Amino acid sequence: MFADVHLDAAGLRRHAARALAAAAELDELMPIAYTLTGPTHI
Repeated sequence: MFADVHLDAAGLRRHAARALAAAAELDELMPIAYTLTGPTHI
């Protein structure tokens, strides 16, 4: 039942890479959202 909770090192690296890619994408989108909506508190 808890087997899928454990991630091996390769899985962790994949998740880290995905998280970094998502953060970079968010970094690109935030200025656009800022210009469209003005300052917003998320």
